[in-house]
Amino acid sequence: MKNIIPNFIFFTLFFPLNVIFGGDDKKRDNLRMQKSEIRKHFLDKNQSKKTSRGAPLFPGANQVDMLRSLLDAPPEKLRILRQTIERVEGMSLEQKKEIKHRLRNLRNLKPEVRTKELKTLRNRQNILGKYWQTLEPEKRKEEMRKFHKMCLADRTHYFNAIKAEH
Repeated sequence: MKNIIPNFIFFTLFFPLNVIFGGDDKKRDNLRMQKSEIRKHFLDKNQSKKTSRGAPLFPGANQVDMLRSLLDAPPEKLRILRQTIERVEGMSLEQKKEIKHRLRNLRNLKPEVRTKELKTLRNRQNILGKYWQTLEPEKRKEEMRKFHKMCLADRTHYFNAIKAEH
């Protein structure tokens, strides 16, 4: 009888701790994995799993996701992406730094100010696009190439001259 009471106390205190902390490792690992996964849904109902830190679960997952989004993109969007990539490849380090700085500043603006700035940029893009569409294809290509090589101040002067004409 003296032995039963200490054993009872021992089991009532330590058995629950053993169950909690010393349970089946496979079940615990599976539960941890399920909690840390985030499923990214695509239009075609395929899913790509990523951990909560955003790291892909297998090598090449980012490339697979990118390829899937490119395959789903319309031809016009692909053309714009190609032109953007070519422009970025042709930029100097100084131009890249300047654009990164401007994008950082835009991101740090208050939402209402950012919306206003983006609206202004879209308006400017529409005006330039309409102007370039009035040009012959070769002249248009040359004007656009020159524009993309200009610094910010020169682009502003160019845009103001176009805006004043039209």
